[in-house]
Amino acid sequence: MSSNRLFTLLIMLFGSLFTPSAMAQTLYFSPHLNGLLVGALATLSLIQILQLSKYRSELSLFASVASIASVVLIAIPLKGAALLGMAVVVYVSSLLAIIFLFKKGKAAVKLVSILLVLLFIAVAGMVYLQMVEIRLITIANLLLSLLVLFNIFDQLKVERREIEAIQRNTTAELYNAYHDPTTGLPNRLKLTQVGDKLIQQPQADYALLVIKVLNFEKINLALGHANGNLLLTQLAERLKMLLANEARVVTLDYASNNSQDASASTDANTPLNMNTNVASLGNVDFAILMDSADKQHLAEQVYHRLVHALQEPLVLQSCTLDFEFAGGIAKYPAHGHSIEQLLGFAHTALENGRKDKAQAVIFDPTLLRHTEERLAIMAELREAIEQNSLQLYIQPQVNLINQAVVGAELFVRWHHPAKGLIPADEFAELAEQTGVIFPLTQWLIHQATATLSELKKASLTSRIALNISCQELLNDDLAETIEDACELAGINQSQLGLEIAERALLGKPQSTKDVLTRLHGRGVRLSIDDFGKGYSSLSYLSDIPLHEVKIDCSFIGEQSKAEHSNAITGAVIDIARNLSLDVLAEGIESEEIANKLKSMGCTLGQGFYFSQPIELAGFVSWLTQWNKRHSSGVSAE
Repeated sequence: MSSNRLFTLLIMLFGSLFTPSAMAQTLYFSPHLNGLLVGALATLSLIQILQLSKYRSELSLFASVASIASVVLIAIPLKGAALLGMAVVVYVSSLLAIIFLFKKGKAAVKLVSILLVLLFIAVAGMVYLQMVEIRLITIANLLLSLLVLFNIFDQLKVERREIEAIQRNTTAELYNAYHDPTTGLPNRLKLTQVGDKLIQQPQADYALLVIKVLNFEKINLALGHANGNLLLTQLAERLKMLLANEARVVTLDYASNNSQDASASTDANTPLNMNTNVASLGNVDFAILMDSADKQHLAEQVYHRLVHALQEPLVLQSCTLDFEFAGGIAKYPAHGHSIEQLLGFAHTALENGRKDKAQAVIFDPTLLRHTEERLAIMAELREAIEQNSLQLYIQPQVNLINQAVVGAELFVRWHHPAKGLIPADEFAELAEQTGVIFPLTQWLIHQATATLSELKKASLTSRIALNISCQELLNDDLAETIEDACELAGINQSQLGLEIAERALLGKPQSTKDVLTRLHGRGVRLSIDDFGKGYSSLSYLSDIPLHEVKIDCSFIGEQSKAEHSNAITGAVIDIARNLSLDVLAEGIESEEIANKLKSMGCTLGQGFYFSQPIELAGFVSWLTQWNKRHSSGVSAE
């Protein structure tokens, strides 16, 4: 069989399957069918052109060209070359549209696209064999346009799902932007947004109460971060319930909004059954805005009621926990003209009234002058550092077995020209807040290493330890600063010690651990200072690289008078020794206490029994005399 005859049979087969010639010709020459085809193809062309203008899609381009050409082919009585040319346009553009439909469509669309290709081949064959008129190709194009329309609607469904997903994500992002991730309470941004609108109303009179949990950091250290977050959530829920009946407290979130937004929140603890009228400011600070018109003391009364109700301990894992609070109040319009201003002034009042926990402190402009005075003092402190006018004292640390001086603790005092002698604990916290702590620490390190260099020249050996601040433990340059200072002084880094307060481990434990690990690796001696004071945790004794534990003097002062204090002291000593840590008891004031500690296994001590703090400049001379009196002693390693 010749190839021409085989091709002809195949064309006839496809033609009989898709478009029987008699039916096609009968339908085609019907005027009604012509009108329907023109209308349908014109409508589909318009839809495809709109799709093209929106997406610049090749599929819509070629499909609309094919449909428009089909309309022309039906509506205008073309003949000869014009008829053939228009049919070719329909044919070619249709095939190109099918190609793009096949590339982008789903599996079912791909299958129909293949059948459409066969249909167009069949129609072309029948036209070639003069079985049908050339305009029949418009019927095939109608099927193509319907398929394109189906693809457009499917695309619109996908777009709708994408828009709904974006809306859900936007709702979640908005919820998270206005709420604290731990407690689910409205945050500072939400408070500012709601509050600023309210205080702009005529004759507005509002009070802003800020409450801080004072001892949360200690509790967080003792129980761990996860339990600390759980406690914060419980505390937030309790505050919310206590404020539910306070009619004048401003509502920040309504229960219906909570229910709607909570689906976007990942916090399962977000309360849904009541309005929310307390904001979380972060750092265990909470804020409450209230309408104080005609009730000028409302904020003080609310604080008193809250603190009284919150005195009932929270229970976590069978442990009862007490909280301590401080409060500050600022009022509109007396103190500020925006929520941000009121927050700042309320914090200023709070910080100045920490000692008086029974009542909240109302902001007063004189507090700003006090703040300005403190800033002026910090400027003077910086100047004192630059001029080397701070006074340094040192207190020896002694081996209880052989009376050898193994080290000493460095203390800084500031003899202020107007305020007299100021101990470090009175200006260290303010120095941390203002950034002066960094030059102060660097100056202390250089003074300590210079003294160690003098001891080396006098053939004396000792360690010198200095207290390190929370902020410095987050300073990545601390290890390099110590290394440079020791190299300049010509001493080993192991001769320098750092004493770390427990609270310094609270803020960012992982960052602190990283810095301490680097210091430990370089030989710097690391000690936990005042261990056992407040909420101590034994976990960091094994987690953080340490050499020594210093027992807080509150243990030592009581240990000779009460058996339970002896038990506590003995337990700490045993735990430290089992972890291969040295134990240094500070606050030893008598031989009796020294001997008692020695019998319990403590080998190092510090206190007035051995020496009061002496001026740093006289330490070389003092140590020389001590070694002469205790010639049987041995020096520090």
